[in-house]
Amino acid sequence: MRLFVRFDEKGKIISTMKANAMAAELEHPYGELEDGEAVLEVEPTPEIEALDCHEISENYVVDARSERLKPKGETQPGRKRRRDKK
Repeated sequence: MRLFVRFDEKGKIISTMKANAMAAELEHPYGELEDGEAVLEVEPTPEIEALDCHEISENYVVDARSERLKPKGETQPGRKRRRDKK
């Protein structure tokens, strides 16, 4: 199985797609992308493979720098989470 994640420049997942078969000439199954969007092919872990596509979108974001999925709420080492000012 191949897992594709369509995301925006902020790493928000727009769509996920699992594919068992796909034409070899296709880079990804999404066709045209909007400005600021990209597609990442992810090597699915057993944990991610067990999830439905909507569960991946609900629980993960894309870290564009490392090109990997990360759980929502996970901060990068050395970075602090921003707090809303009151």
